[in-house]
Amino acid sequence: MTAIRSASFSLSSHILTVAIHLGSLAVLGRLLSPVDFGLFGIIQATEALFHPLLDTGLGSAYIKLNKATKEASDAFFTVNVLLGFLVTVILCASAPVLVIIYGKKILLQLTLVFALSIIFRSLGSQPIAMLARSKRFDKIMLVNQISLVAGVATCVSAALAGWGVWALIVRATVQAATRSGSAYFLSSHHYSFTTFEEIKKYKGSLKFGIQIVFGRLLVGIYQSADKLFFGKFFSIDLLGHYSRACDLSKMPDTHIRTPLSSPAIAHLARIRNSETKKNAYLTMIHVILFLAGVPCMVCVLIGDKILPWFMGEQWGVAGDYFRILAIWGLAQIIQGICFVISINEVQTKNWIKINLLGILVVYLLPVGFTLSNPQPLKFILLLSISYFIYFFAIMLIYIYRYTTSLQAVVNAVRHIGVSSVVTVITFFCTPYIWDTLCRLGLNRFLSMLTFSGTFMCILALVQLLFNRKLFVDLYCFLFDRQKRVSG
Repeated sequence: MTAIRSASFSLSSHILTVAIHLGSLAVLGRLLSPVDFGLFGIIQATEALFHPLLDTGLGSAYIKLNKATKEASDAFFTVNVLLGFLVTVILCASAPVLVIIYGKKILLQLTLVFALSIIFRSLGSQPIAMLARSKRFDKIMLVNQISLVAGVATCVSAALAGWGVWALIVRATVQAATRSGSAYFLSSHHYSFTTFEEIKKYKGSLKFGIQIVFGRLLVGIYQSADKLFFGKFFSIDLLGHYSRACDLSKMPDTHIRTPLSSPAIAHLARIRNSETKKNAYLTMIHVILFLAGVPCMVCVLIGDKILPWFMGEQWGVAGDYFRILAIWGLAQIIQGICFVISINEVQTKNWIKINLLGILVVYLLPVGFTLSNPQPLKFILLLSISYFIYFFAIMLIYIYRYTTSLQAVVNAVRHIGVSSVVTVITFFCTPYIWDTLCRLGLNRFLSMLTFSGTFMCILALVQLLFNRKLFVDLYCFLFDRQKRVSG
């Protein structure tokens, strides 16, 4: 399976994942309260600080090995499980601290039970990495679908039984256990713990993985510190609204950018020709910005109508947050693009420095403002804009550094600029357009569908006027029609 076809395959599987995820949101939003999601959001945000230890770092290092033997697989499996145990201990130790900070005794029991999901997840990290290295993205898709369905079914059943926030804890545990179990079965490999001496043989690759881990730990801070701060300075109820809006705003990055860029990591690493690599970077950036960025811009326009429609009218506050956080979601997409380039160029140390500086730049203004004048909407707006501006600037620097083309930088600015202008113009026209659709007798769903479809068509036509090559790149990226794209 080629890089481009595997990306297309992965994208199609994520479409199904999105459908299941949105369906679960629609049901759970009506069965559980914002407070339930707020309590779970605190635990989820705390765990997200350390989640990268169980995710991309060691998996990427294993994929880049020149030769993957059983000994290497066992070594990485052992390290993954040890890291899982370490994170579990840290999370359990943080439980009493969460109780003190937020004043909710139930957080102690919730956190201790949730910690089981980390152990289960660590057991599946190496099987997933093996499937990715062998380019069996079809099996990874199956693993994700099985675990998602099992988790959603269990959660909905528990919510119907009146378990409240415990339904979300059960979902996390069941989903992690099912994912690891199915990945172990489909990888067709027997894993065993190995000695420290065997692990030391791969210290070079493990060091690369650990560097990636540190970089992603900083990304974890971006994705969780705001929630911990929000829950402390506002309320658990508002945190429930905020965490749901954040989860939805991340969906373009999770379900479009990730499946398009993840297979590219393995294939970009094998490109040796500098001109081919330059073209591959530019194609990847333009296509991902277009495919993943458009949904974010739609949410900026009508996010306040989309979220309450999915989750119920009690989530109106979350809808207001979601509209602003769509900018934050776009920033995550750009950050993810930069991360892929950093991995391929083995620039993990620079990536760590970029994220360290970013934490200060992104959080300084919104946190400072909130301490003096706490207002949720202004905090979210300042955070989203700061996040976007910082990583957009980093992306432009990356483009110039790794393509040495000023025109490529200009094209990236033009791409975002054109989309932004169209979005701003539509933003001011949205109330009139929405009233017109309502007067035509369309219900909310048809109005959203008509509005979104029309906006995306207009945006595509405008982009075509300014960058005709974009759609050639899109065709080549998805259907592998140019050798230069895959190298």
